[in-house]
Amino acid sequence: IKGAAIATVIGNMLASVYYVVYIYRSRSELSLNPKYAFEVPVAFWRVAVLGVPNAVSTLLNSLTGTISNHILMGYGASAVVAMSVGGKASMIVSMVVMGICMGVQPIIAYNYGAGNVARTKEVLTKITVVSVAAGALLTVVCWWQRPAIAGLFLSDPALLDQSVQIMSISLITTAFLGFYYVGLNFQQAAGNAGRAVVLSVLRQGILYVPAIYLMNWSFGLEGVYWVSVICDTISIILAVGLLLYQMRPGTLPESSRCTS
Repeated sequence: IKGAAIATVIGNMLASVYYVVYIYRSRSELSLNPKYAFEVPVAFWRVAVLGVPNAVSTLLNSLTGTISNHILMGYGASAVVAMSVGGKASMIVSMVVMGICMGVQPIIAYNYGAGNVARTKEVLTKITVVSVAAGALLTVVCWWQRPAIAGLFLSDPALLDQSVQIMSISLITTAFLGFYYVGLNFQQAAGNAGRAVVLSVLRQGILYVPAIYLMNWSFGLEGVYWVSVICDTISIILAVGLLLYQMRPGTLPESSRCTS
């Protein structure tokens, strides 16, 4: 565990060094000089606040993980281990889909800011198809390889079976996570940091924390397995609803609306 923690820190440090060297030694127009960032303070804060949803999501991931482990400890250390390993498959799908949607965020922002209705809808449609298709494909692969994935971390037969069972449950909604991440990244691209924060907090905190206590109280350990599925389902529905609401006729920026 200590080695994994050290490797994570080293990886982050090397990545940071690489980015700094790239900016200073390449022909990039980017600069780390803060004076350029604050030339237009209003613009700076409008951009900076868009990173809040990701920050909140990361923080809440740690918080909910702590709460989840605290509850699972009531069933023994083996439950904590099985739950941790059981979530690896859904994490694989989630990270890939999230990365795809984050990558297209600047394109959405550019076209939405320009008021280009047709182009914005085209980008949203295509990225939804790609992200959902990728999520569905990875879900099928992970479902098929559940024992193999769990076997990378465990060798005990009982824990292995328990982890595979958890994977079977957690993968139920992963094929549809593309809808959630498209909706979330659209809100960020459109400058709606508040809505993006709500979506992040809803999935990782507002829903998860009370749900895990309620499901544990009602159904015991089996109920805890289903918490992520419940939270994901509600979050996906809300993200799609907000996206459709935001894209309804007459909501694009009037000052820059165009038709091509």
